[in-house]
Amino acid sequence: MGETYFTWLTNWVKHLTLPADELTAADVTAADLREVVARVARAIRRQGGSIGAPIPAGAISALATLDRRGAMTVSELARHEQVTPPLITKITRHLTDDGLITKTVDAKDGRVMRLDITEAGRTLLSQRRDRGTAWLADRLLHLDDDHRARLVAAIPALELLLDDSVREQAELTR
Repeated sequence: MGETYFTWLTNWVKHLTLPADELTAADVTAADLREVVARVARAIRRQGGSIGAPIPAGAISALATLDRRGAMTVSELARHEQVTPPLITKITRHLTDDGLITKTVDAKDGRVMRLDITEAGRTLLSQRRDRGTAWLADRLLHLDDDHRARLVAAIPALELLLDDSVREQAELTR
């Protein structure tokens, strides 16, 4: 897989330096899709962010990870969030100070701290999600039936974009 990823990355970098008339339709679609998805995600985050004190996106992401995956160590959370251990330590210190997560000594290894979300953390996430969902639902109501149906039809394809096994399978069949 290492060579395949390297080849893919090399080809992608070449695309970045191509003149505009040599870009493929997939390149243009990817750029347009990235921009729109990023803008929608920011708008949803802004809606949820108006609850209580402002919490950085990285802290919300770490909190959501603990909510979905359960208790984990600082290093496990750092790996999952793809940040450095010092940064996740800073993030979790603030979340702990705000009462959104707890730190407990691991039962098997007393040197290890386990992080877990508190009920207050779950409540905050739920409120943020509810507000973001309400904003998006309101926006969807303003679309015509055809546009709403297109968005619903696109959901499975968008989910596949997040599934690494789909890309890996496609590379194997090339």
